[in-house]
Amino acid sequence: MAKLDYPWLASLWRQWLQAKQQQGLPHALGIPWQPHAGSEALLEALVAWLLCQQPASKACGQCKSCLLQQAGNHPDLLWVQPEEGKKIGVDRIRDLQNKVWQHASQGGATVIVIEKAEQMTEAAANALLKTLEEPPAHNYLIICPERFSRLLPTVRSRLTVYPLPKPSLTEVQDWLQRHTETRIDNADLLSEAQVQPVAVLKRIQSGQEQPEEDILAVFQGQLLELPDKAPEQLAWLDTFLLSLVRGMRAAQRLELNEQPPADAWGQFLVQVPQVANLLPVWYDRALDIKRQLQGSGVNGKHLIQQLLSTMYMNSIQVKVE
Repeated sequence: MAKLDYPWLASLWRQWLQAKQQQGLPHALGIPWQPHAGSEALLEALVAWLLCQQPASKACGQCKSCLLQQAGNHPDLLWVQPEEGKKIGVDRIRDLQNKVWQHASQGGATVIVIEKAEQMTEAAANALLKTLEEPPAHNYLIICPERFSRLLPTVRSRLTVYPLPKPSLTEVQDWLQRHTETRIDNADLLSEAQVQPVAVLKRIQSGQEQPEEDILAVFQGQLLELPDKAPEQLAWLDTFLLSLVRGMRAAQRLELNEQPPADAWGQFLVQVPQVANLLPVWYDRALDIKRQLQGSGVNGKHLIQQLLSTMYMNSIQVKVE
């Protein structure tokens, strides 16, 4: 079980503790699927707590139920996720409905998690409605879309939705320092870390605090090694988009005759200021690719490579002009 070491999520955890002590947790919870912000560890901790036979403020980690969950074979937990390039079909939802109405083998709760729930087909989402409307006692359905707006309104309306709290600047700065033993003062990096703290920490630990080097390598005609799987491609695009935002900020400072930032973008835009007008175009295209990747059956790697090739050709054209 992943350790829940994300201080910005503490208020949400306290909210669940209080609800369970008073009137009980809702049986249909909506929690955004945002691993870059800590949702994966949060869900694992929540599932363990709901299944634990001796729960306090968290799962005990020692009872039979906790040990089964840690081993990944708890009979009363069903974690549904879309297969690569496919949607969650109606048959998988019907299978979990059969599970819901069975008596929990460990005598406690039955917990069902649907990861990336917006990937359900319409038939699957409609099949889920009955269970959401009439949930059996001691059952928890945790619906986790990347974007709640992509869920059927009838499904969304039956959930108690818990948005993930955003870390404060001080909170994320202290958290990064604790895990890296380095004080991070870069304002752009801290701003990014408030949106996706886990992703930023991984990048710092891998020695890649700023992604600009990759993007600027594109302008030199270098081929980038891109991830093969959609989740990693989405994470790469998130970083890519934030880097383009930093580029647009640097361009604005140059346009106002202010001192450009002393980073890779600032240096590049001084040399090739014409690129500034292309940044919003590339940003919109990258955002469109991200939306397509959140669907299914899309060759994300090919789409990203096409965008990078376009960026390279555009940069050559503006240099010539």
